[in-house]
Amino acid sequence: MTQPRLSGLHHVSLPVQDLNDAIAWFQSAFGATHLTELDHLDRCGDRFGAVVRVPGVAPVILLRHSVDIPAMSDLAFEVADRAELERWLAHFDVLGIAHSDVLVGRGTVMTTPVPGGPALVLYADNPTDHS
Repeated sequence: MTQPRLSGLHHVSLPVQDLNDAIAWFQSAFGATHLTELDHLDRCGDRFGAVVRVPGVAPVILLRHSVDIPAMSDLAFEVADRAELERWLAHFDVLGIAHSDVLVGRGTVMTTPVPGGPALVLYADNPTDHS
């Protein structure tokens, strides 16, 4: 029997306490588009999930209302290199968006907390960069 094939990654989910705040933050921080036609509604018509598309990221992101928020998400955005991380740092500074310093380890990373949600990681895979 031949193993069935996957076509790709459809979406990732991110728990947030306030959908409107998280949508606005993704729009400001990353230029995301809210795909209102994909909003998730319960039987009463209340929205419990919202989908955003971030430019340059293949799967869409489902922002799902939750009261239980982990400190760190399992979502990491890839960037080209440390210089690109530095550009993100400057971009976040201009917008007043909280973020960590650029940290060097197995790769080079920076985190930024989603309002009412976990921290996201921006990651550059360059383990030899120790500057």
